[in-house]
Amino acid sequence: METKTLKREWVKNAAIIFLAVLLVLTFFSNTILNRSLPEAASKQVISGPIVAKVRGSGTVEANGAHEVKMGQTKEIRSVMVKVGDEVKTGDVLFVLGAGDSEELEAAKEALSDLQYSYQRAAIGMPNFDYTALNRALDNAKMDLDDAQKEYDEAERAYNTMKQSLESDPATKDSLQKLDEAERAMTTAYENLVTLQQNYDVRYQVLSEKVSAWQKRVNELSVPEPTAAPTPTTVPTATPAPTEAPGETPDSGSGVPGFVMPTMPPMPTMPAWPAVSFGFSSSSADAEIKPEDVDDLDEAKKHLEQAKKALDDFVADNKPSLDNARQAYESAKAKYDALSRYNDEIFYELVPYKEALDAANRKLIDAQGRYDDAWAALYYSQTNNEKTLSLAALELQQISEKIKQQQEKVKLLSGETEDQILANVNGIVQSISATAGNTVAADTVICTIEVPDMGHTISFSVTNDQARRLRTGDTATVSNFYWGNEIVATLTNIRTDPKNPQNGKVLTFQLEGDVQSGSELTLSVGSKSANYDLVVPNSAIKSDSNGSFVLLVDAKNSPLGSRYIAKRVGVEVLASDDNNSAIVAEINQGDFVITTSSAPIKSGDQVRLADG
Repeated sequence: METKTLKREWVKNAAIIFLAVLLVLTFFSNTILNRSLPEAASKQVISGPIVAKVRGSGTVEANGAHEVKMGQTKEIRSVMVKVGDEVKTGDVLFVLGAGDSEELEAAKEALSDLQYSYQRAAIGMPNFDYTALNRALDNAKMDLDDAQKEYDEAERAYNTMKQSLESDPATKDSLQKLDEAERAMTTAYENLVTLQQNYDVRYQVLSEKVSAWQKRVNELSVPEPTAAPTPTTVPTATPAPTEAPGETPDSGSGVPGFVMPTMPPMPTMPAWPAVSFGFSSSSADAEIKPEDVDDLDEAKKHLEQAKKALDDFVADNKPSLDNARQAYESAKAKYDALSRYNDEIFYELVPYKEALDAANRKLIDAQGRYDDAWAALYYSQTNNEKTLSLAALELQQISEKIKQQQEKVKLLSGETEDQILANVNGIVQSISATAGNTVAADTVICTIEVPDMGHTISFSVTNDQARRLRTGDTATVSNFYWGNEIVATLTNIRTDPKNPQNGKVLTFQLEGDVQSGSELTLSVGSKSANYDLVVPNSAIKSDSNGSFVLLVDAKNSPLGSRYIAKRVGVEVLASDDNNSAIVAEINQGDFVITTSSAPIKSGDQVRLADG
């Protein structure tokens, strides 16, 4: 029993010693390991406001810089200022060598040439004489006045004689009878035309019927062709008067100024009257047509009937047509006789009318000669005035060139004591001329900055940064520590010519104690906004895969907690000087690593700094 008890005590003591040694070894190994791990500082993920800032640096430029140029090619004898000097209007900048410059000599020579050209142009001004043309116009006007007077006298004599003849009772009675005879002749003519037209229409219809039946008889006769008998037709009695009423050779009186009454033109064919020499359309429609008859004897019978109808029509209507023709011829003969008598009455007026016509032709001819003389004078004056205007314009152009050249000579020779003076108040920014050198005209030899016109500064930003800003935003200068406070105002946002797709250029107007050439850093921010996830700027890292943070992942063990760095991708929404708002798969209260004593990558174990 005693031996067994001793063995159990030994085993128990050995186990306790083993566990103690193991605990000691584990403690020392964990402590050594912790001392070898990189130490990392962490910050908790919080929510809060972010005031986004856009930062950039640039060189201050003056809005106004006055360039001093050489007015003429001359020697620089001495330079009276140096870079950085403050000058005022009227201060001497450079002293020039004595004597005329090449530009002044050339300007004087050009002025002399222009003055000579002006004198030649003035002497060569054209001079025009219109004496002959004016004389021709005056003569044509006198001829026109004489012709007008002669025409007026001939017209007065003609009108007096005409009124005297027309006031005679015998003349009035003759005109009245002539008018009555004209109306009677017109009525007879119209009646004759109507009868003749109706007669011709009916005669044509009957004649065509005879021809149609004759053709049918020929077709039904023996096969051997025989000469078809010529139908007995009566020639058409068409009077067709060759002269319309009032158109006889004697119808015109030949007396100037007297208008002989004339008949109207022959009327157009009227619509056929209902009475057509016994022809009935209803009976014609009921007649048998030749193509419907196949018997030769019956066809001959119809042929004879058609011939008889034609002969009867001519016999019945020819007398009426002859009577109408005789009535027209009688009325026309009476009209012609009265017309000739009337011509004899007005024959005394013929000489007066001939004199009036001759005076009228003379007047027209005189008017044409006057118009030609006037047109010749007008067009000559117009063309000469254009020539004078062109010459005067050329003379004026030379005169203006002379004035400009005189001003140039005056300017080139008018510098006081061969000095170049400052025209503005400012600070000498650069000098490109040295004493003893000859400088060509229009060469910039000095630049004077004009502070009164202000200064600007520009730098490039991304399109996303530019979208947060508006013209009028005020920026702060972060690297200026002396002098009066500088106020920077955003005045322009334009596309960056060096990066047009992704960049913008911001331009700020500067006010305060600033000089061109200074390097300034500006920050301009938009309004603050609250975000759910905010981390320190130092916690955000980036590589080729994008932006990320290292999250502190705590794992518990029997000997304590272990801390593992875990990479989490993030999207930065906004940033200020200290913090950034992000979007990521983390929560408020989580810890992210901000700094470390050694480089850390995802999966590394770290030890957290105290606090």
